Amino acid sequence: MLDLLLTFGVGVLASIVSGMAGGGGGLISAPFFIFIGLPPQIALATTKFGALGLTLGAIAKFRKTEHVRKDFVIFLSLLSIAAAIAGSRILLSSTDEYIEKLVGMMMLATIPFLFMKEMGLQSFKPSYWKEVLGYIFYFVVLVLQAAFGAGVGMMLMVVMMGLFGFTALESNATRRIPGFILAAVSLGIYIFNDVVYYGHGLAMLAGMIVGGYIGTHIAIKKGSGFVKMVFAIVVAIMGLQLVV
Repeated sequence: MLDLLLTFGVGVLASIVSGMAGGGGGLISAPFFIFIGLPPQIALATTKFGALGLTLGAIAKFRKTEHVRKDFVIFLSLLSIAAAIAGSRILLSSTDEYIEKLVGMMMLATIPFLFMKEMGLQSFKPSYWKEVLGYIFYFVVLVLQAAFGAGVGMMLMVVMMGLFGFTALESNATRRIPGFILAAVSLGIYIFNDVVYYGHGLAMLAGMIVGGYIGTHIAIKKGSGFVKMVFAIVVAIMGLQLVV
């Protein structure tokens, strides 16, 4: 029971960070599961319970706002289904530790873009080819997120701000419904293949629903500038954590 309460608390903390920054919760939950003794593959698969809870908490808060770009949601959701299937296959057949370092380097490489003055603060209409490139990168990142989870989802924010022309809050809000679908399909595949740990997974799900709602509330209240600042800090810290 103490372990489950601790898992719930870690879920709340991880999803408050993710709700404010637009991602990064997996870099807290996945190492925690490994620390308490879950094998890496099962730890990564079990974090999908938390991702499900986080997106539910965020959606509950974002659904009544104007920040969700509904014109993008349907297609991004379809990409999420395909990415969940592809990414799940990768995790089930691989435990390559070098992927973490690659993800960390990619995260750190995004930091200079965050210092572009208007990026994430003002929306813009992207060119046709920039939008096409955005969908390609979005899908690649989704596949990695479905497979390895931890930290990868934060790169979606950069894709959405830099290539789709979203503000930081629009990026945070719009990715939540596709993120729910990605987590649900991935989790279903992992359950079918018996690589999840239910007790701690459900405790993490409950904690992340609560924390996701709180973190999203803070993000909405503070605005896109705050979200972008928190995002940059979390990317720097967690990118280094993966690389070192």
